[in-house]
Amino acid sequence: MKITAKIFILLLSGLALTACEKTPPKASFQEGVNYETFISADQRSTTAEPTPTVTEFFWYGCSHCQSFAPVLKQWIGKHPTITVEYVPIVWNEKTELHAKLFFLIKDKPNFAELHEQMFTFIAEFDRTSTLGEQKVAIIRQLNELGIQPIEAADAIDGEVYTTALANVLQQIKNYKVTGVPTVVVNHRYKVVNKSLKKTEDILLVAEYLLEK
Repeated sequence: MKITAKIFILLLSGLALTACEKTPPKASFQEGVNYETFISADQRSTTAEPTPTVTEFFWYGCSHCQSFAPVLKQWIGKHPTITVEYVPIVWNEKTELHAKLFFLIKDKPNFAELHEQMFTFIAEFDRTSTLGEQKVAIIRQLNELGIQPIEAADAIDGEVYTTALANVLQQIKNYKVTGVPTVVVNHRYKVVNKSLKKTEDILLVAEYLLEK
């Protein structure tokens, strides 16, 4: 009987430890812990409710973004009334190159397919690959996907997206984006990733904020 009791206590302890490691339920998400507010409630339009929006700051070369992409895609399929925006971060020359790649494909009819493929393609580059090598490989890959080399080259090396990139930099500053993926809800709330156990839990906080 004593042995059985000890085993029972150990099992309870294990269950308690597991419970502690889980992300808090929606009801317990707190401002300053699980999310930050960047636009006060009194700035909301008094004439109409804002369109429910989820904005993802991402980088094609980020392994966490690569694993988060299919999770977000599945979530989008279950929430067709939510507007999803993508903002490619710009921190250096490499991320700027990949941001230009995003702006090149964002208005294509098959954007969703191209966006998904870019995560896979960029993930194949190693840390020693130069910008020049990446540009050549990207132009070649885009050509296989139906985008003419001249269009890709102009996008990558030209000034086509100067305004778009400046807007990205302003948003990064406004929301204090220091890592990716970062999710902002309704242009007001930023999910705090470090408070979560799994990347997938970002969307649990997002759902909570969408219901506020």
